[in-house]
Amino acid sequence: MRMTTLTSAARWTAACSLILCMLGCGGESEPVRPPPQPSATAVVPPPPPPPPPPPPEPSASAPLKYTTEVVIHQAEIHGKIKLRAGKKLLVEPLVSTSTTQPLKGNKAEVFRVVDKPGTETQWLLIADAEIGADFINGKNLEVAITEEKKGVLIDGKPVNHWLAGTMVRVRWQWQ
Repeated sequence: MRMTTLTSAARWTAACSLILCMLGCGGESEPVRPPPQPSATAVVPPPPPPPPPPPPEPSASAPLKYTTEVVIHQAEIHGKIKLRAGKKLLVEPLVSTSTTQPLKGNKAEVFRVVDKPGTETQWLLIADAEIGADFINGKNLEVAITEEKKGVLIDGKPVNHWLAGTMVRVRWQWQ
């Protein structure tokens, strides 16, 4: 009896082992293998990524991030020379192209009119200047000449541009 009991016990153990084996592997035919162990050899790290490309150079068409625009306005007063004494020029105003009045220290340019019969009126730049005093309507415009243009000829001849009564245009600038 003991022999038969062992045999049936062996059968019973084999059956339980088979059932547990099937449950343990989830019904798969091959058991799941553990991941491979890292080897003891030296591991070389991957090369670093290449550096990013340099930023593009700013172009003239691309506006800068922090810019301020400076607007320079221009206007003109047409008139006659009343008096010139040294660097000081008084102009009797006839017409102004702006309601903005010139102020002391504004940059200016003085042009002389050249009338030739049968041609368009020409204006010659005869001096760079600054406004000498704040302009008041009904008064003469005071201009301080900073640089007189030399060698300005009319019909190839030197002419005194500063005679009283000469028609001039004073163009001034402001911001």
